[in-house]
Amino acid sequence: MTMLIVVGVTLALCLPFLSAALSAVFSLAKMACVVGLNFWLYLGFGLSMPMTSSIVAGTIAFVLNMGFAYFVKSRPKRYLAALHGTYVPPELVDEMVTGPKHFSLSATTRYLTVMFCDARGFTVMVETKAPTQLQALPNGFSAG
Repeated sequence: MTMLIVVGVTLALCLPFLSAALSAVFSLAKMACVVGLNFWLYLGFGLSMPMTSSIVAGTIAFVLNMGFAYFVKSRPKRYLAALHGTYVPPELVDEMVTGPKHFSLSATTRYLTVMFCDARGFTVMVETKAPTQLQALPNGFSAG
């Protein structure tokens, strides 16, 4: 019972603060310690410890932690990336995911200077192009 509590509590307390890869390594190391302790007790003292419940508890703690992290913690980040991923450069989306408090979709009042310009012959040119060709066209314009 003590081993079950030690494994379950340490994984439950440590896994939320680790990345996915470190969580997997930490969980596997914890399970290896349980198996190693059992072999040591058996070979040295002839004692056999029930390992199944500790290993199952560790596996359940790992799976629940990964599921919670994916479905609950990362949902706003995935939503933000999906919402802006096609219209905003990837670097800015990464910055928005890292610090979502700095970005808001609510309306604000600001004083701005905006310059509208027209490219000579643009209207005639776009009438003859396919939409896929037009999508990349503004990226080719350069100042100067």
